[in-house]
Amino acid sequence: NVLVIDHYLSNRSKISWWQKIKQHYRTFKATLPILKREQYDFYLDVRTSYGVSHFVLPFSHVKKAVGFNRRGMGGFLDVELEIPQKDGNYHHFDTYAALLKEIGIEAKLEEVIPYFPIDPDLSWGGVQAKLPLPMAKPYVLLFPESGEAHKQMSVSFWVNVAVDLLQRSDCALLLCGQTDLSSKIMAGVHRATDSQFMPRVIDASGKLSVQELAFMATQATAALTLDSFPVHLCCIFCKTITIYKATGFPFFPISNYPVLLFHSHPASQGMKYVRRNVEILYRPKIETPEVSRMIVERITKEANIS
Repeated sequence: NVLVIDHYLSNRSKISWWQKIKQHYRTFKATLPILKREQYDFYLDVRTSYGVSHFVLPFSHVKKAVGFNRRGMGGFLDVELEIPQKDGNYHHFDTYAALLKEIGIEAKLEEVIPYFPIDPDLSWGGVQAKLPLPMAKPYVLLFPESGEAHKQMSVSFWVNVAVDLLQRSDCALLLCGQTDLSSKIMAGVHRATDSQFMPRVIDASGKLSVQELAFMATQATAALTLDSFPVHLCCIFCKTITIYKATGFPFFPISNYPVLLFHSHPASQGMKYVRRNVEILYRPKIETPEVSRMIVERITKEANIS
């Protein structure tokens, strides 16, 4: 079962703290009857920051509770783990591996093969029906959004990348997200090119499910993302270029396909990453003509190979 508690410390909605606390209480109250009637062998909490869930333990029947001591709730745990110390910077998989070890599973970051099951009933035609314009191949998935404002790139940066890519390749662009940022990018491309390339720019924001986005990634030339959920989804299914504007090594992707990663995180500069298919480039500033050029060159190279 998947039980959802909308923790107030992890809620990114643009609502007041009081509203977040009320939402936290309401969703927690709804899970209590289920928690109380079930018997669990293990409790594992992967969080090392923000809102851990140790507060559910007094209301649960758990044989062994394992987690990290956060918010003064370590006393609820049977096994209280220390946050890894590795030059002040560690990959989050290190914490997952520590939890799994407590239930008898040994795991190494370099050996992980990520997967995401796609509904076999999904079809190219079914996804196409949800889009405002026909989708042609080759195409690139563009995810210009992040859940946190400080990780965002400017509209002008995305417009410059999009225009350059459209001019130098036959690739179409499928813009994906949840806000009106895609429409702003499209308007910028329209102004810059006098609508010449607009049939190849398609706004899919808010139109496709996660399953459908994964399906589209399986046939994409490449995906271009920020440090957000899409990078971790797309790199399972296609070559990916990603920008980590404000975060670094702890969140580097665990990919099946090659990833080109730009970051501006000083603490992650020069750190060795055991996933050999991730090419990491540190740049003090990300929004530069050099980075834009390198992104387009990598995508056009992949399009020509395909």
